Amino acid sequence: MKKWIMIVSLAIVGASIQAMAFGPVKYLGTVKLTEFKDRDVLHLPACGSSMNTGVKALKLKVSQFPAEINHLRVVYSNGGSDVLHVRQNFNPGSESRWIDVRGWDRCIRKIYIIGDANSPGFRPFKQAKVSFYGLK
Repeated sequence: MKKWIMIVSLAIVGASIQAMAFGPVKYLGTVKLTEFKDRDVLHLPACGSSMNTGVKALKLKVSQFPAEINHLRVVYSNGGSDVLHVRQNFNPGSESRWIDVRGWDRCIRKIYIIGDANSPGFRPFKQAKVSFYGLK
């Protein structure tokens, strides 16, 4: 029993240290991808508000159906943009690594996602949910 408590305690401490090392994680929003090649856009609130502050990296998490994500186009508050290549298949419940954005604490206006829901068989209303998170 003591061994089990020690393992759980170490896991909790390790998770909190990792969270402190990376900084706060902020939910940015969710888009849906259909079965056919799809492009969707996540519109973020105005920069400088409490709802949208600068981030240094992005992570995406997929739910409901598998998804194939080709790339992201990130549009910043100053009008500049970057293409972030992902090129990965995700199962429901999986997530990407942290993807760095150029610069430091960039305020994002829009995120375009290119990809599709990816599972066997034809399901016309199949949609994979892709949620975005920013690292402060």
